[in-house]
Amino acid sequence: MTSSPGQAAAWPKQTQLKRPLFPLGKVVATPGAMALFEALNTSPLEYLVRHVIGDWGELDVEDRQANDAALVHGTRIVSSYRLQGEHRIWLITEADRSATTFLLPMTRQECPPHGSCNWMPRIACAMTRRD
Repeated sequence: MTSSPGQAAAWPKQTQLKRPLFPLGKVVATPGAMALFEALNTSPLEYLVRHVIGDWGELDVEDRQANDAALVHGTRIVSSYRLQGEHRIWLITEADRSATTFLLPMTRQECPPHGSCNWMPRIACAMTRRD
């Protein structure tokens, strides 16, 4: 893939100046995430760049702090981004930095019992506590 000077100008200036904070490993996506990007005619590249430069998207303070600590301690890194409308996408980079995965946020039915979802953003774990 090549880029033209016009494409570089389309990226936010803060994105152009930052360097990756961690290795992404193998970048993969679930079928649902790929289908959403295709349906919205949106490239995942913007979200991958935001993730690797430390723009964690729409996370609460505790999740942001957990990601900042993960950069130091080598634990899992999670980002959450709003696409068009109410559509969201998550990115998760594994603790060993072997892979980064695009996936759709879990629904209440998919979320594991509370206490076993320590790899998800707190916003997702909170869903398991609501009745």
